Amino acid sequence: MRTYRNGPTGVGFLIAAGPSLCLEGTMGAAATTAEAFAGCPEGSVDCERPRGGH
Repeated sequence: MRTYRNGPTGVGFLIAAGPSLCLEGTMGAAATTAEAFAGCPEGSVDCERPRGGH
């Protein structure tokens, strides 16, 4: 899990939820967003977003 400051009252997060499932989002006073995506097809577990060209 990685967290980071997102403005004066918000926080962002990136969670490795499994070997190939990642959750990324932000939480703030006005809204909460979240997105799930698969990690790199090479099997990395650091939740780098897939890049085209595979």
